Amino acid sequence: MTEEKLMDQRTALLKIPAESIDSLLVPVFDPRAQKAARVIGRGLPAGPGAASGLIVFTANAAELESKRGNRVVLCRMETSPDDLKGMLYSQGILTSRGGVSSHAALVARQLGKVCVCGATNIVINYEKKTLTADGVVLKEGDYISLDGSTGEIYAGPIDSADSEVKRVLSGSLKPAQELHIPPVRNGDGVGRQASKACDQNECRHAGNGAAGGDVRRRGHRTVPDRAHVLRRRPHRLHAPDDPCGR
Repeated sequence: MTEEKLMDQRTALLKIPAESIDSLLVPVFDPRAQKAARVIGRGLPAGPGAASGLIVFTANAAELESKRGNRVVLCRMETSPDDLKGMLYSQGILTSRGGVSSHAALVARQLGKVCVCGATNIVINYEKKTLTADGVVLKEGDYISLDGSTGEIYAGPIDSADSEVKRVLSGSLKPAQELHIPPVRNGDGVGRQASKACDQNECRHAGNGAAGGDVRRRGHRTVPDRAHVLRRRPHRLHAPDDPCGR
């Protein structure tokens, strides 16, 4: 909308929820390995990222395999508070029921875990310890992979890699036009505009006591402590004339 001149850059920055930036930094599957893998099902993308691991059906199994040094994916019809320990040990959570506001989805996002919910074509049999989908029968201990950003479920392991955004920020990848993530593709992207806005506002006010001393320094910039802003100035956090919340 900014590129189409429908809103200015300050307004665009204020419309971006801070927590949504996390979804751009999570690991992703290696594109070549993902293309060669077989999709056996789809669910609701409830926790962004990519996860591969051994199938486990109980919290105790997740703990045991994790302590053996294995990555695991907890597969349940639906989760309950009793599954929390297993979720902590897992790289990903898969459920055949529930939605993006289910117990599994809410807890997974709080823990930063990859999660796919409501995969209705997945049949889980706890007694036989099997997971069946698209004619494929996987047993406990077999590998499964989840793409929490698209909801796709794959049989077997898939290599993962840092996201394009993270690789650009680390300097291992140059932002090019062919990259599919807009903040990376755009030369004057979100990160640069946010830094520019904070430079103009925070550095100007850093010494006048307006922030009450609750600031953090990042290189040459002075950035407000978010907890302080929320505590002291909640009514001005989203002021339309200032993307830094002043």
